[in-house]
Amino acid sequence: MDDCSSDIIEQARQLFMHCDTDNCGYLTRQALDRLSDRLPLTMSQLDFVFNLLDKDKNGQLTLDEFIQGFGHFLVDKAANNLVLDEEIDEQYNQIISSLDPENVLKSYEQVKHIWKYMKLANSHLLPEFEDMLRAIMKEVNTARVEYENMERMIQNEIIFNKSAVNNVE
Repeated sequence: MDDCSSDIIEQARQLFMHCDTDNCGYLTRQALDRLSDRLPLTMSQLDFVFNLLDKDKNGQLTLDEFIQGFGHFLVDKAANNLVLDEEIDEQYNQIISSLDPENVLKSYEQVKHIWKYMKLANSHLLPEFEDMLRAIMKEVNTARVEYENMERMIQNEIIFNKSAVNNVE
């Protein structure tokens, strides 16, 4: 069994133990209500889940029934999170590409971490953060142009001085 599967089984086992407060080895529908603080499910959805997991329809979920059922749920959730992470990474890359075509910020993982956090949190500050990044990139690009202009001026001065020295000889 791989680490991912054992992690999922362990998560399901912990959820089961969270609900099985009297350690009877099974869960009733009412005991499953304790999951409402850990899972984004309504009471009617919990009813549906309970009925779906209760394979033998005896009104009790054993640890095995619970792990089999919630294991599938947790695998699906992990897969959805992976897809979401990939989508968020792609959105970040698109934003950075449009702001920073010369990849000045590509090496700054902290910028990506902050942007991703704000995106996941649906922060109203995300547009302001992106505006700040635009302003920073404008400053960086302005400084780069000034540096390149200075470099050209110095190169021209060097060429002029070499030419003057050659004319003197």
